[in-house]
Amino acid sequence: ATLAYTQSDEITLVFPNGVESFNDRAMKIVTLAAGFCSVHFYSHLITALAESPDPPLKKGIRSLPLPYFDGRIFNVPTVEECLNNVLWRCRGDAVRNSVSAFARSFFSTRVLHGKNQEEMVEMVRREKGVVYREAVPRWALEGSIVKKTLVELEAVNKKTGERALSTRTRTRCEDRGITEFSDATLALVKEKYWP
Repeated sequence: ATLAYTQSDEITLVFPNGVESFNDRAMKIVTLAAGFCSVHFYSHLITALAESPDPPLKKGIRSLPLPYFDGRIFNVPTVEECLNNVLWRCRGDAVRNSVSAFARSFFSTRVLHGKNQEEMVEMVRREKGVVYREAVPRWALEGSIVKKTLVELEAVNKKTGERALSTRTRTRCEDRGITEFSDATLALVKEKYWP
């Protein structure tokens, strides 16, 4: 994938040139990704709850239901449409989920029923004195982008003993979404590495 975008419990993986592994069997990627995410989410959840359960679990960590994730795949005709999908996920889903979760941390679902995003944000500000954009971390507002980046490392050639520069890849995550259609954001979707 050239880009991973995540918000809430959603992950969007972008393959602008096709899957290019598992003999181009896209469904294999879907099932592996769902399994991988389920196992790693549970592992991190157990670790976090063991370190600082707040509030403590009455029946213990093992009493929690096992989490599982689904996966789906779809094609779009162009890379531009792929960017539009990520934009829609960021500007639509991420913001809606973020505002809803923020408001639900202060008010019941019944009290919030029928209110739009602006009404929820204003209600929390007015009645609780909490400003949405100041209280919510950026990753929860817009989501996060994950891409590979190239880094140069100084290394020693084991055969010659000489110092040499070596290029390696690392994964870099930025707590931000994609909020506009531009050449720069199109490059984020198309190119394999961060610019």
